[in-house]
Amino acid sequence: MIGLLAQALVIVALPLRSQTVIGQYEDEAPVRTWNSFPAFTAVGLGRGETGFTLAMDASAALSNPALLPTLPGFSLATDGYFHVASFFMYGPVNTGLFTSDKKVSLTGGGLGFAGMSVRFLGWSLALNYSLSELYHRPTACDAYEYGGASIGEFNFEQRGALRNWNVSLARRIGSRFCLGIGLTYAEGYLEREMRESWFPPFPSYSITDRKSQGFRGIMVTGGIFLELSDRLRMAAVVRSPYIKKSDSRSELRYESRPGNTDIMISATAEDEAYQPLVVGLGTSYDINPELIFALDATYYNWSKYSLVFFEEPRERDFKDVVKIAVGIEHRSSSRIFGDKAVIPFRFGVVYDPQPMKEPSSSYFGLSFGNGISWRGVHLDVGALLGRESGSGHALDLIRAAFSIGYSK
Repeated sequence: MIGLLAQALVIVALPLRSQTVIGQYEDEAPVRTWNSFPAFTAVGLGRGETGFTLAMDASAALSNPALLPTLPGFSLATDGYFHVASFFMYGPVNTGLFTSDKKVSLTGGGLGFAGMSVRFLGWSLALNYSLSELYHRPTACDAYEYGGASIGEFNFEQRGALRNWNVSLARRIGSRFCLGIGLTYAEGYLEREMRESWFPPFPSYSITDRKSQGFRGIMVTGGIFLELSDRLRMAAVVRSPYIKKSDSRSELRYESRPGNTDIMISATAEDEAYQPLVVGLGTSYDINPELIFALDATYYNWSKYSLVFFEEPRERDFKDVVKIAVGIEHRSSSRIFGDKAVIPFRFGVVYDPQPMKEPSSSYFGLSFGNGISWRGVHLDVGALLGRESGSGHALDLIRAAFSIGYSK
């Protein structure tokens, strides 16, 4: 038994990479971008991911809770998303086990946001759910052949998500100033599995390395909103640093059919990842009654990021970055069954640098969107097309969203 156990440990060590500098897609990295705050629904997405000074519905609390008093007395909204993201280095792919000269893509979709806001006694309250981060990776599989027959295979899978539950409260102070604060509870999971199997005529066995994490954390978001004139608005937002705690579990299993050997080694740990301070500044200006210009700048204090995984500090050589987003919204109007309908067209550009020092990379994105607002109901679609530069792999991304809401 001791010999078999030693053999299992040696063999399973092969697929486990050392602390390779992967870059964009470390195991804990969100799909698309590390800069996942703030999250945007279809409206902000189509307007170049700008949202610090402009609100459509309760989702405004995701970017700046101080915007809530600018909404109607009651609003209800939900948002669905679809994304495509390309990968080159991740998990065991191009890090020592699997090699490929092509990018691979991952697609997905689902519910991205649901929330409501209400105003009472001069206060504005919002309750929201949002899917803030995904940790999925494309499945990797390799088959071993001998004499034209399959004699073994290796499989890698990773899935995960981070969900935010938010309550925000805001109040208008005077005629042109609003102050807001939000409390968010984040919870989620990350699961990774690597499995190697061999079949007859070779000795039949399998080795499985499975790691799982359950996340939790609490963060605070504060914001101010100022209407300098009827046409010019400014805002500032702060998201507190917080610790994303993890209940981690590892299972290493060796199974061999000859002799019905089944050896399991389990371990647990209390881990954590320090998430950085985020500060945002935004402005918007009404060029004319139908055309709005918006500019947001967001600073991420990634140099303070740290990760402990199974009580071992992981090296993450990160730098502080500033994301720049510019958006334009043109609002035309029409009459539908005698009632006014507003039809917005949106366009934007995004510069989204990633925090890794090596390789130094960033995404540049173009966005567009459209919608209609009529009798208190609004329907909106938005999409962002982006490409990464700096790593040499030109990673692509597409994110589309569809929102439906009601306000009165």
